[in-house]
Amino acid sequence: QSDIGDLMSVWGLIVAHRYIATLTYSSAKAPRVRINQDGHDSLLISAPPWYVWPLVGALRTSLERSRDYDGVPLSIPCEFSLGASWTMEHEFKRLPSQREFVDVAYSVYDGLYGSRR
Repeated sequence: QSDIGDLMSVWGLIVAHRYIATLTYSSAKAPRVRINQDGHDSLLISAPPWYVWPLVGALRTSLERSRDYDGVPLSIPCEFSLGASWTMEHEFKRLPSQREFVDVAYSVYDGLYGSRR
């Protein structure tokens, strides 16, 4: 448990920051990807739905990598949530298909800003 905060920073926060740094936006008013909070065992990130799946993939690959504990390789599965507020209305204990995840991301976005598809 004591490693979680460090691992989240190194394998989560830095990976998210590097992903965000690679993005280019179509205009100054385009929606941005932002890290809102770095918690002990979580990241809160705001992102338009078209950026969500690649970011989730990068985070999952990084965070679910194996780590040796007393010679035993273990990995901790990631959970992801989507929502329009801190309550995160959609929680995924297991990551669904890309289509399902992105559809939920768009439904949250459309609920906030109206359909943009």
